[in-house]
Amino acid sequence: MAIITVGEPAIDRPSTTTVGRTSLDLLNVIPANGIIHTFNVYLTSDSTNCYVGIFYLVSETTYMCRSSANVGNLNAGLQEISGLSLVCEAGDYIGYYSQTGSLDRNDTGGQGASYSGNACNQGSSYNFTTGERIYSLNAIGNTLSAITKMNGVNWEAISKINNLPKNNLNKINGITI
Repeated sequence: MAIITVGEPAIDRPSTTTVGRTSLDLLNVIPANGIIHTFNVYLTSDSTNCYVGIFYLVSETTYMCRSSANVGNLNAGLQEISGLSLVCEAGDYIGYYSQTGSLDRNDTGGQGASYSGNACNQGSSYNFTTGERIYSLNAIGNTLSAITKMNGVNWEAISKINNLPKNNLNKINGITI
């Protein structure tokens, strides 16, 4: 299992999102299939009815929500949202929505998309407007290993294979780990 990190630093930035919009970070794609367990956001003001989500491109500017979670109300400043279990695939994007309040952003230097409304509805697709924005939004998770046991030993208990650290290997007998 490897760590997945995606997004931009969740820091104070000079601009903010418009209230009631879903924001996607298109500059950074999720690098591998796995589970996202933590989101970090930087908010200008207290925010209500907040959602985080995983999205994938359907066509041109249409994105579909693969998985999402309602994370409740969040206070202004840096917020870590943990305890999530959002399925993601390589090439997916991360997103954030709040009914009130604003996510910090830069208006140039990045690649982002926004939708007027809550697009964090699993299985639903929406047409987004793209721009050069950088959002104060990132996520952390873990890849999924296709191997659960080796020679009867639980995969988590194995640290080396043929004297090589397990974390340095990508495949065993053609199976991605």
